Amino acid sequence: MWRIALILMFVVGIAWLTSPTAQANDLLAITRVDNPPVPQLRAHMDVPLNYGWDTPAEFPTTTEKWIDVDLSDQRAVAYEGTRPVRAFTISSGLPGTPTVKGTFRVWVRTRVQTMSGGSLAGGDFYSLPNVEWVQYFYGDYAFHGAYWHNNFGQPMSRGCINMRNEDAEWLFKWAMPDWDGDRGWLRPTEENATLVVVRD
Repeated sequence: MWRIALILMFVVGIAWLTSPTAQANDLLAITRVDNPPVPQLRAHMDVPLNYGWDTPAEFPTTTEKWIDVDLSDQRAVAYEGTRPVRAFTISSGLPGTPTVKGTFRVWVRTRVQTMSGGSLAGGDFYSLPNVEWVQYFYGDYAFHGAYWHNNFGQPMSRGCINMRNEDAEWLFKWAMPDWDGDRGWLRPTEENATLVVVRD
């Protein structure tokens, strides 16, 4: 009896292999059942909001906009209360020039500026014109666009949070939706002094 069952299985298998319609239908069924669809990223998103990042243990606010910076994951997430809105891969400070950790508020913004620092004598002088979408949150530490590298996901900066220009633009406009295009130095109001949490 088992020989007959084996022969039938062999014949059915041969028939399936030679029937393109059956193969296609069976493969479609297998795909639908066994392989759930891969989440599609929306065009504006850098990384999926639900993929692999560490949610804060505690939310610093349940009502206002805030930015969570996870240095271990090299990721920033824009929140509205407890709801993540958009996530970004970033580049934070290098080991010798680490990004400051703590809880801060954005204290000044500008659309574009030249950033310079270091010293000629020390051999680490730099001057970067046209750095865009700058939001300072502690002293000289800021979120800003970085056009001089594309190594996001790795520490690369002198302490600032480097972002792709389009990501820095989105964050700037999200944090300050009433921005009127002014290219000067913009002091935040109570409504748009965005809360920033930087952590390991």
